[in-house]
Amino acid sequence: MGFRLPGKSIISGTNGHRSALKLVPLERPPEQSGNAYGGDKTWKQAQEESKAGGGDLNQTTRDQKAYEKQKKAENPDWNKREDNQWKKRQNTINSSLGSKKVYEVDSEVEKIEDKQIETDEKIVKDAEDNPTMNVLKNDDGEEVYGGALDADKELNKSERKTTRQIGRQKVKDAREEFGRGSDEVKAAKVSKREENKKATKMVRTGRKDRKFVDKDEKLQIRIDKRKDKGRNTSNLENKQAKNKQKETEFGESLG
Repeated sequence: MGFRLPGKSIISGTNGHRSALKLVPLERPPEQSGNAYGGDKTWKQAQEESKAGGGDLNQTTRDQKAYEKQKKAENPDWNKREDNQWKKRQNTINSSLGSKKVYEVDSEVEKIEDKQIETDEKIVKDAEDNPTMNVLKNDDGEEVYGGALDADKELNKSERKTTRQIGRQKVKDAREEFGRGSDEVKAAKVSKREENKKATKMVRTGRKDRKFVDKDEKLQIRIDKRKDKGRNTSNLENKQAKNKQKETEFGESLG
């Protein structure tokens, strides 16, 4: 039993990019009238416009510096250009300065999906590193670990959890963009219910399918042991055949 996980491509920011944080002091002296790096305004002008609009460029920049310091202390390998919170705040700073540089921010749904990929990879690795049953071989001669059954169970649960989280997030996103009671919100709620039902059915189907696989593997272990001792295995083989037939019928019933 193998596992296939969706691929993931991460596009990092340009290494050569230097933000206004590094090149422009928080409060440019009055005699320096040049525009902030990468922008079309002086820092003083940008700060005044920011304050007039209810913001505070200087405070936002101080918050960004403090955040960077905190994250680097927690993890020396932290990459700010892969951090949504950093990118959102930097986009605010760049916009205030008139810079055209915009960091692409992952949506909340994408973040949930990325988290599932990490979780699933860990589940598969744990199952491969710590098999819970004897190693068997399938019809193609490939090794099958008993731990695969446990992994399949956890993968199904992970997918159901992600499905529910995404459904809730899409409703929240629709509500923020279109308002409560909008057609978009209603559609998102309908989609959430439908996807949740599919996920629940998937978990139940997986549970039943694992029972067939588990029984087949245990019967095969008993068959192999009896053969090694030169004992008759016809009774066990008949049970195994019946189990496989039920498994086939179950698969066909799913369409």
